[in-house]
Amino acid sequence: MRKKKIFCCLLALLLVLTGIFVPQPEESKAATITVKYGGKSYTYGTKKQTTAKVNGKKISSKMPGIIISNTNVVPVKVFKNSSLGISYSYNSSKKIVTLKKSGTTLKLTMGSKIAKVNGKKVTMSTKAQRMYLVSNKTYYLMVPARFVAEKLGFTYVWNNDKRQCTINSKVNVTKTPNVVTVIPETEHPNIIETPYTPTIPTVKPTATVKPTATAKPTATIKPTATPIQTTSSAVVSTPTVKPTETPKITPAPVAEEEMKAVWISYLEFSTTKQTEAQFKKKINTMFDNCVSYGMNTVIVHVRPFSDAMYKSDYFPWSKYASGTQGTDPGYDPLKIMVDLAHKKGLKIQAWLNPYRVTLGSTSASSLASGHPAKKWMNSTNENTKRNVLSYGGNLYYNPSKSAVRTLIVNGVKEIIKNYDIDGIHFDDYFYPSFDNSNYQNVFDAPEYETYVENCEESGTEPNSIVSWRRSNVNKLVKEVYAAVKELDSNVVFGISPAGNIDNLLSNVKYYANVKTWMSNTNYVDYICPQIYWSFQNKVCPYAETVDRWISLKKSNTVKLYIGIAVYRAGTDAETEWKNSSDVLKRQIVYGRSKKEVSGFCFYRYDSFLATTSKKELANLLPLLK
Repeated sequence: MRKKKIFCCLLALLLVLTGIFVPQPEESKAATITVKYGGKSYTYGTKKQTTAKVNGKKISSKMPGIIISNTNVVPVKVFKNSSLGISYSYNSSKKIVTLKKSGTTLKLTMGSKIAKVNGKKVTMSTKAQRMYLVSNKTYYLMVPARFVAEKLGFTYVWNNDKRQCTINSKVNVTKTPNVVTVIPETEHPNIIETPYTPTIPTVKPTATVKPTATAKPTATIKPTATPIQTTSSAVVSTPTVKPTETPKITPAPVAEEEMKAVWISYLEFSTTKQTEAQFKKKINTMFDNCVSYGMNTVIVHVRPFSDAMYKSDYFPWSKYASGTQGTDPGYDPLKIMVDLAHKKGLKIQAWLNPYRVTLGSTSASSLASGHPAKKWMNSTNENTKRNVLSYGGNLYYNPSKSAVRTLIVNGVKEIIKNYDIDGIHFDDYFYPSFDNSNYQNVFDAPEYETYVENCEESGTEPNSIVSWRRSNVNKLVKEVYAAVKELDSNVVFGISPAGNIDNLLSNVKYYANVKTWMSNTNYVDYICPQIYWSFQNKVCPYAETVDRWISLKKSNTVKLYIGIAVYRAGTDAETEWKNSSDVLKRQIVYGRSKKEVSGFCFYRYDSFLATTSKKELANLLPLLK
């Protein structure tokens, strides 16, 4: 027996020496792990654990990566891999990890969201942490993987199915800061990049701005998007940006069904009366230009302020149709647009603002006779009067009222019944923006109190006011989708929300439940976030933000389009927009490299004619044709 044991040991040793048998490293993913950091203990299952590969080689570690706040944090060991050529040091007294590569010095303080890149403060999406793994009684330094990789010039790819990130030093991709903070946004085109204040700057428009952004400003140009820092740290100054090279990403073949759409805002229409011939000529030129740009879809504003660019049974004529709200222009603008679009091979979607009634006025007298909001405001019934609410100098329909939902749904139905429309499109105007001091006691707070009382009487637990408001919007979206599909399953329904996910999930604004919409089959056919920032933006860098939206896409039936800010091209909105002439091109190339992205919507038509955008368009348009 003893001789047999000796023989087995010798045989095992021989196999190891000859390379036939190699002991395998421990599996890094345990069913659950318990770690301690920040004075608390946390348990993570396998769905929250991740692995990493560096230049094609899997990194073995007893401590896996962990998903925290939708961010993959990994042991710093991943970046100490010799193939990356990174210089590493750790100051244990100050708890600072320092990583250096090719002229870039990155410092991360354990327990802090603030990193320093070449001495400049940058806010990360989650904290670097010193974590204690209970199972082997060892501390690990954990850092946000994408942030570190891209700051140091490496490519970072996330495989959601495998829960694995791949970091590669061989492909030279344009660096994009990986910081995501909250920033207020106005209508589509209204990205505001100023230090964040919980209140979204109301866009006082002269003219409103395109959907997504809050009221689109007077001018057609969206307010410069200035991402806003919501941390207590000082706003990071924008570093001088050398014109970035086009990301070296191999574009995926462009699918035939790729959406290439242009938003045509009410700002493109006249506020003075036009003859039918004048209107036809204007639209004919617009659509011819859209075709020449390589577009296949136009998204036209038909209800910017609870009005209509067509003869409606529910809403008054828009002043952008006749020059005066409530006055018949003598022809049907929407029919003209539908006919001309289809004649030129373009699809056409009707763009509606569901809740917005006015901008810059709260007087019922400013509304046309017969306007539904005016009727409700002049009602002798106090409950009916509250179908319309005033906030921030503007009027809105009350999202909590069933009568409001019925009005909006009926308005959608009449468009589909009466016009050969290809889609219904909502922008980002849902609830107005409140702030942390007032969101629980303004606007529809009285309706919420009634809801709470009803719950108490029935013995059910009421939702928070935040969840209740999101539910109000969800009800509308779901009812609109059902109405669209009941009438014509070929008509699509989509929403273009503001691009900053953190803002959308805030307790004080929008109440747009994009996570639900993108995870189910009965809310929308597509989502088109307005990602109006450059690659080097400090708050919402383009590539990072696209990737975050992709991570929310859980339903195979919901398409993801990307809203592109043509209006910012060549402007000084951000240093990269000003100094580079190929931001738009690189944004399309990056989007096409992601199989989850099905197309693009460009804001807005007039920006294609602007002098400031010429150089950018010269690089963009060849990609669209």
